[in-house]
Amino acid sequence: MVQRTLGVIVLLLVILLCVLFLEPINNSKNDAQVYSVSCPLQKSHCLVHLTNKLSLDFTLSPLGLPVLEPLFLSVKSLHLNINELNNFKVWFEGRDMDMGKHFFQLNVENLPSKATHISGTGMIPICMIDSNMVWRLVSQFSFRGRKFIVLMDLIAKDQNYQEQQ
Repeated sequence: MVQRTLGVIVLLLVILLCVLFLEPINNSKNDAQVYSVSCPLQKSHCLVHLTNKLSLDFTLSPLGLPVLEPLFLSVKSLHLNINELNNFKVWFEGRDMDMGKHFFQLNVENLPSKATHISGTGMIPICMIDSNMVWRLVSQFSFRGRKFIVLMDLIAKDQNYQEQQ
């Protein structure tokens, strides 16, 4: 009986410790509004409506999402001054495998006071395992005290990899 009671107490302590240590991770996810957008950005622009006052138009060029080539990203605001978006960050990461984070170098310094777009350059590396790697474009920013994360999944077709096969 004593062993069973001790076992239950140890189990409850383990559960309590897990809850205490995992709580901050769950809170950080709840702080942001996450939007998973189904839009073929590698083929055309994507207009994303986030709130009544916040719509963003994403454009990525060149089309086709080539690997190891500079990619130019433009994010335009349709209804507001882009300077109202704070801490704007954009990066590529692997959707199904860890490929690291590949950040865009955004031109956010010295924007005019009434700027309507942000632009920058980035690149995706080669994935030697999968020629049709699925990349996730992550855009993270704050708007009027709320944190937003926009996710877009894009397929990279590496022509060099396919020719070697």
